Amino acid sequence: IPELDFSAHEQEYVSRRSFYVGHGLHTNRAYEMYAVTIPHPQTQHATHLIYDAKPSQDNIEMFKMTPELYDKLSEAFQTNDIEEKFRDIHEDMTYNVTKIYGREDLITAMDLVYHSPLNFYFQGKFINRGWMECLIIGDPRSGKTETAQGMIRHYKLGEFVTGENVSFAGLIGGMQQNGKKWTITWGKIPLNDRRLIVLDEVSGLSEHIIRNMSGVRSSGVAEV
Repeated sequence: IPELDFSAHEQEYVSRRSFYVGHGLHTNRAYEMYAVTIPHPQTQHATHLIYDAKPSQDNIEMFKMTPELYDKLSEAFQTNDIEEKFRDIHEDMTYNVTKIYGREDLITAMDLVYHSPLNFYFQGKFINRGWMECLIIGDPRSGKTETAQGMIRHYKLGEFVTGENVSFAGLIGGMQQNGKKWTITWGKIPLNDRRLIVLDEVSGLSEHIIRNMSGVRSSGVAEV
């Protein structure tokens, strides 16, 4: 599976049979793997024998806060009037990013989800579920999809998924047969762990899929 990063082009997902000499690999993490390709002794299919796997740092883990960056962020975002700061930022995004006017409240709602913390401490208690979700209901052609896609392109973060033709396995995951072996294939939400996903046209999802996603959304843990 391609490593998670922003790209304007879709990348191919391929299935290959491989064996790892070791243990402890996580299914939704990226690794740099070193392997040799050999014929399978029974079928003669090309098979990868992985002898070393090192976790690769993604763009979240590589981020380090520095005093210089902290000062720049403070200068750009700290203010005594939060409402005025929101208005300045989202007017700027209206005229330079989305080009859809009169929808600053829509940008504010999406921006709050983008910048919600994964977890935090409140009154000495650790709150595990800090991330926000936002459900936007509106008439067709009112700027919902265009605003979300514009912010994804602007921030170079997030993935856009259309709910009309996606299954539970595509969102959460499922079992896939490879030869005579069954393996877990994770869906869009676990693969975007600690990231943002935009699910468009949720009305196209069945009630069964929405109901089965409630546990994943509340706990942040995907199980198959």
